[in-house]
Amino acid sequence: MKRSLFPPCISATAAIAIAIAIVMAARPALAQTPEAHAQAAARFNQGVDLFRQHAYAQAADAFEQAYALAPHPFALWNAADAREKAGQEARAANLCARFLREAAPDDANRGEASRRLVSLTPRLSRVILEAPGADEVRLDGVPQGRLELFVDPGDHLVTARFGRVVADRRINVVPGSRTNVVIERPAQSETSTAEGPGEAPANATDTRRPLSRTWFFVGAGATVTLGSVLLWSGVDTHAAATNFHTHPTKAGLDEGLGKEHRTNALVVATVVAGLATAGLSAFAIEWRPERDKSSVMTLTLSPVGAATLTF
Repeated sequence: MKRSLFPPCISATAAIAIAIAIVMAARPALAQTPEAHAQAAARFNQGVDLFRQHAYAQAADAFEQAYALAPHPFALWNAADAREKAGQEARAANLCARFLREAAPDDANRGEASRRLVSLTPRLSRVILEAPGADEVRLDGVPQGRLELFVDPGDHLVTARFGRVVADRRINVVPGSRTNVVIERPAQSETSTAEGPGEAPANATDTRRPLSRTWFFVGAGATVTLGSVLLWSGVDTHAAATNFHTHPTKAGLDEGLGKEHRTNALVVATVVAGLATAGLSAFAIEWRPERDKSSVMTLTLSPVGAATLTF
């Protein structure tokens, strides 16, 4: 059973005392003003209240804000606990790792933090980012101060900024893997543009859309299938209407109305499928060919030890 840092029986007085202890023990070089200390205490107490209400993601935000104002490992530990309870396992693992780097060797929570990190690691992937000479590195649009971190399995975008030039790489990671991503400064020929003298180079950030062409073919296939069924249903409904007008009976009327309702439902389904496919095609499906990835080598180790190299 996971230990909760803030059980329901905690008193408001105890929460305030914890907040005061945190801001008093925070490194003064990072939060020297009384205003910052007061704001950190307020954010921490807000996090405690939200944690009690099971609003774990919001509680984690408040704990992290308290840490930013008055850095102290205990705020990180509470944020990690809240992130895990919110189901944000990658963020929880990164916070646990940071807590272990910053907490004192005799901190009472080190053992639990280590156990949680060991428990989370097989469900996540560890990514090591390397961008020699880059001014900034981002993962999924978020600036990264540390270049080794845990991420959720799946697709991710790594971006590195070299002055005004931006290079990026897409990666796909699996649970339990360790992936090295290297982004080098693009060659001059790769970043040259047709702009006039004195103009800034074009932003090289990848604007590729998130879905592959497969989704278009799936949607188009579904639309064609529904259209074919609709055509059959329309003919069948017309035949039932003709039969009713020739031999009007109650049973024929009921049969014709049922087929008419079926045909109307198929009309709606076909239109929805067609519009959804068109929308995906216009706004979410990437039609351009894959970008050249010659400047990066990615090594992915699967949980069973197999290695994949991508150049």
